[in-house]
Amino acid sequence: EQTSYHTFLVPDDFKGDRDFSVVVHSLDESVILGVYIAKDNPHPGPHSLENDTINCPGVGFSLCLYPGDHLRPDEMITVGIFSSRPVRYQVEVRYEEEHFYEVGTKSAFLMKESQVIVARVSIPKDSKAKKFYFIAIPHSPASLTETFRVFANKGNKLPESGAADFEGFEAWRLGKTVVVGSNSPKFCTGCNYTIVIEAPKGTLIHFKTQARDAVVPIRHYKFGAVD
Repeated sequence: EQTSYHTFLVPDDFKGDRDFSVVVHSLDESVILGVYIAKDNPHPGPHSLENDTINCPGVGFSLCLYPGDHLRPDEMITVGIFSSRPVRYQVEVRYEEEHFYEVGTKSAFLMKESQVIVARVSIPKDSKAKKFYFIAIPHSPASLTETFRVFANKGNKLPESGAADFEGFEAWRLGKTVVVGSNSPKFCTGCNYTIVIEAPKGTLIHFKTQARDAVVPIRHYKFGAVD
């Protein structure tokens, strides 16, 4: 087992409008990781869980987000990283802005300095849709040197690796799609969904949301699209 701790100071001009993100990529994709984020706890981990500690497990990869509205200027944040055996890994820590959309809209993100995008999609109360689609498509899938991932939660809680309501599957021209159907306990109207996209720096991601009032079967293609 390997353990390391990293401490960060929240900037004095922080306004609570950005989320604190930690992305860990292990050079050994089979190693079991545990990432813990806490305030006022110099050694967050499996044996010292406090009420405000966030735990994000993963295998070879972990994405962890701490809500910005829970942070205050000049607070100390500690990140604890545990691995099942000694391993080298890369860590990226940033403050992420959130993006707000209504279902049915499209957008695009260029991952310039960050590997993470947080999008909140609102669903109208009077929607008659039977399924909602949240779709992320890289502009040039063949140029990707790393896997990209999509996670989603019903409501405002930030999804993380190992703790998300949905994880995107491969579809739509080698993109990732999250589908929420009316038969899912996480289906809702008059609510919102929070989507997190993790992709390598320099990737241009096309993001679109759809609402359909009929159940349309999805076909999975390794090198194709979804009708």
